[in-house]
Amino acid sequence: MQEFNIPQSLEIEVSQLRKTINSLLWVTKLFRTVGYSILVLVFIDLIDIFVPLNFMNPVWELQMMGALVDLVIITLIGLVLVFSGKLEKRLKWEFPFLLWLSRLSLLVGLLYLLLIPLGINNTISLYNVNIEVLNQDYSQQVLLNSNWKQHIGPASASEWNNLLEHQNMQEVKTQTLVEVNQKQNHPDKKLPATNFSRNFKLLKSSVKFNLGALVAAALFITIWKETSWARAWG
Repeated sequence: MQEFNIPQSLEIEVSQLRKTINSLLWVTKLFRTVGYSILVLVFIDLIDIFVPLNFMNPVWELQMMGALVDLVIITLIGLVLVFSGKLEKRLKWEFPFLLWLSRLSLLVGLLYLLLIPLGINNTISLYNVNIEVLNQDYSQQVLLNSNWKQHIGPASASEWNNLLEHQNMQEVKTQTLVEVNQKQNHPDKKLPATNFSRNFKLLKSSVKFNLGALVAAALFITIWKETSWARAWG
């Protein structure tokens, strides 16, 4: 019967454990590299979003807010990958970088919270603009219909015959006046539907962006809380 060699068995187990640890360290290093690359891409996207700046423009500000909300998922993935493995096997330059990255997570979370009142204010501003445009379209339609009626009403039979030689002039004239009167009595028949569609899209985008900003703020602040080990180094 073969004698069981305890030292040899321990050596084998330790060797296997080392291989497992080295594999995990390699995967962690890969995760961090991918995370840093993602954050660089996010920074490039931020430059594209903010250049050129156009603050005080509600349309640009709402689009900017939507773009920032769309960046949340990829940014969070990058942060999680960069923070993976905590302080194990870090390069010297990474320690201060992680310290400020953790603090930056809190700042970004607070900025997303500040986006919410900005988004609500811009939604109200754009809603009022839509109403103003609707009123202008309504007035222009009323004026146009009124001008049509003034020109069609006094038209002579010879003028109508020149345009419609093969149709009964009186019937065409009567039908045209009826249509114009209907339009003048209901000039905004299609306008409310168009305005409703605009405002519905505006409201849907606003709800999406504001809820997204709220969730983003909570997640970034959570990352700040969970990375206290990075700040403890400083």
